[in-house]
Parts: sequence; C-alpha cells; structure tokens
Amino acid sequence: MLEQIRLKRTLSEAVQVGEVIQYKKRTYVIINIMSIHIYHPLEQDKFQVIDCLAQEMGTPDLSKNYTVTQAEIPYNSHDYFKIAKVGEVVFDKNAEIWVRVTNILNTRIEDGLFYVNYEFTPVSEWPKRKIQRAYEERCKTKMKLIRNNKSQ
Repeated sequence: MLEQIRLKRTLSEAVQVGEVIQYKKRTYVIINIMSIHIYHPLEQDKFQVIDCLAQEMGTPDLSKNYTVTQAEIPYNSHDYFKIAKVGEVVFDKNAEIWVRVTNILNTRIEDGLFYVNYEFTPVSEWPKRKIQRAYEERCKTKMKLIRNNKSQ
C-alpha cells in the first residue's frame, strides 16, 4: 500500500528513493519523490519540505489489479489551478490507488465547466524483494560490529 508522506528536513539532510522511514509507527520505503520545496523564513533557518510516495512494508500491492485507464474530470472556473499535469502523481479516490497522469487526451467546455479527459497509469509498487533489500541496507547502516580483542 502506498501513502503520500511529507518530510521536513534541514538542507544538509539527504532524501533518496529507497530510504526507509518510520511514519505513524509503521515502516515505509520511499519509492518516489514527488516535489521538493525550500523554505527560509529566516536566513539561518532554511529547511526543505519533501513530498514522497512511500510503500508500507508487508502490505498487499493494490496497483497490480489495475491497468491504464481514462477518465474525464470536470473543473469549475475556481478549480483551474487543480488541473493535473502530465507526469503528476495523483490519488484515484474511486480505485483507492495512486496513479500517474500519462496523457491529456482532450479538453472541452460545456455549461460553464471545463472537462479534461486524462489517461492514467497505476503507480507500481516495488516487489517484496526490493523492499526487503532496502530495509536490510538500512539495518546495515545502523549496526555496529564490535571486535573481541581478548586473547584466548
């Protein structure tokens, strides 16, 4: 199962795909970095906000049950800023999965509404093997081996 997670980090803290994080007492692996914003309310307090798509470890892959789909979505004039762009990742409320906008097929205006016909592709979750490998790499960075120097 995928979840959008917003991280707040200092500018010197790296964020990368494959990173393992704890969120709401669950373990996730970042599989997609969707956006990065740099904030500096005061010059010395710069930080970054990163929106990520993360996969929860040990949950079923909901995306495997879906294929490329099309949908026409109506927008009011005050919703124009919400129109998705090609490449954007959005949550499909009907299917309850994350999808990527792969194409805008057409647009039309009717009765004061602006209709956009999209093509969506499900965001594939990582295989269990790849998720496990990311978790094992995280464990390696956290472990310290201590050499026993006793003479026997």
